[in-house]
Amino acid sequence: MKIDQITYFLATAKTQHIGKASKLLNVSPSAISHSISSLERELGSKLFEKQGKHIFLVPFGKKFAERAGPILLQLENLKSEMQSEDVKPSGHYKVAATHGLANRWVGPALYFFQKNNPDVHFEIYSLRSAQVIELVSTGEMDLGICFSPTESPKLQILKVRSEPLCIAVNPKNPILKFSKKEQIEALSKIGALSPKAFQGIEVCEDHPAIKRARININTKMIFDSYDVAAEIILASNYWGLIPKIICDVYRLKTISAVDFRAEASIAVVSPKNRPLNRFMQGWAESLKQAFEAQKLEKSY
Repeated sequence: MKIDQITYFLATAKTQHIGKASKLLNVSPSAISHSISSLERELGSKLFEKQGKHIFLVPFGKKFAERAGPILLQLENLKSEMQSEDVKPSGHYKVAATHGLANRWVGPALYFFQKNNPDVHFEIYSLRSAQVIELVSTGEMDLGICFSPTESPKLQILKVRSEPLCIAVNPKNPILKFSKKEQIEALSKIGALSPKAFQGIEVCEDHPAIKRARININTKMIFDSYDVAAEIILASNYWGLIPKIICDVYRLKTISAVDFRAEASIAVVSPKNRPLNRFMQGWAESLKQAFEAQKLEKSY
């Protein structure tokens, strides 16, 4: 018997509807149905009976709900107590970070965090954002830092920073000498770099903001790392949609366009079934300090 099974069962008992329970818990109806069926097999008895579109607890189900409710509450209270401010984080954690974030900001963030939490130790992996999401979702990693993760019932997501996506070009690109109208027309003709679409990440090869700006994408290369894209832009006359924070690092020039609005987020993610909320808050704050430190460094 698993905690998720009890949670799904109690939510269904409360709403008397699997669809409503799925919305309440932000999981698929099939996941709840499968969980309840598995729980019934384990207990050796039915928990619900169906009447029309609703389901109701049978006597055995009512008895189970009466006992399971307080147990789940005790577990939630235990989780809150263990996350209280007087308990210092400790232990060994595996952290996966998107390439560009890993080598510039995660290191300083580790330093900021470990100053206040010397008993925490980290094992760091530099990966693609999609790989970060996959490994955190399966529990192989304890924490992840990546660009623009999508909502998932398997993840806790804490957004650290929002970054404008910019139309980025080489500082020596000839189109920078054109008028704004001519620049937009030229972007439709010269080569473009497009991000590879991956499950779990809010990026795509054909961003809606580009369509709104009436730019036709002439994709010459597809990338899975903003750092790789930035290096290609510096070595060519191609353009790409790049977060401003990466544009600043590589000193790329940006081109503005009418009705162009696009954004990327930087977020900390962890498996939803692990009590890391306070830990994530502290880690997110350390990342913010690392980003701020870079901003201060640039101001000198």
